[in-house]
Amino acid sequence: MTTIAYCRKENKIAHDSRTTSGSLVISDCSEKIVRHGDSISFMCGSVPDYDDFNSNFENGKKSERVFDVESITITGGKVFLRSFDPTDMTFWQVEILSNRAIGSGMMSAFTAMSMGCTAEDAVKVACELDVYSGGEVKVFDVKAMEYV
Repeated sequence: MTTIAYCRKENKIAHDSRTTSGSLVISDCSEKIVRHGDSISFMCGSVPDYDDFNSNFENGKKSERVFDVESITITGGKVFLRSFDPTDMTFWQVEILSNRAIGSGMMSAFTAMSMGCTAEDAVKVACELDVYSGGEVKVFDVKAMEYV
């Protein structure tokens, strides 16, 4: 899957660049960022679902199929967690007001941030512990709206 971490204090999002298919590493230089309208999403889950997830999320309707996607999304200057609830087939979002991590390495990254690590260092920890996370770690500054 991947690891994406948001550190509220530093206002940065870090992510790895590994893509897998089952237990096979497909790439260690994949992009996790998707721009749509005025929003920027850092996405994990099923790569072919990214665009459909964002389109269906924006239209606000119930879905007719399940999405295996989650994102940390910047929109309107705020950072949100976006996901899909398969029990009622709806999309939801909540503003992130503290540190947050998503993806297969989320527990390692969240623990690292809880112990004082930056988002970048937290993703590096996850890459050491999670076989589905790896490759280059990239850092996005939310305020500047660019990679640093």
